[in-house]
Amino acid sequence: MRVSKSQLAEHLGVSRGRISQLIGTGLPVMPDDRVDLADACRWVVQHLRPDAQGAVAVRQAWQILDWLRMTSAELEAAIEKACGPFARSHGSED
Repeated sequence: MRVSKSQLAEHLGVSRGRISQLIGTGLPVMPDDRVDLADACRWVVQHLRPDAQGAVAVRQAWQILDWLRMTSAELEAAIEKACGPFARSHGSED
């Protein structure tokens, strides 16, 4: 999934400026100036130390990677657990 640098900053809980710093140290960016979310999260986990400064980004990156690895059924169950039951529309009319 491709995201903008601003979206990546939001996902990782860091500033847009911090994302620019990380790009300067090797965070991969696509030719269209967007970032592959999974690749960026793997890079963050591999290159940032989970100390006070990198703790939030590393924790968020691990959480995103976990969500990306889920099957659709697992993801649906996790959303239901977090948000409560939700209506499903399967194209049938009542």
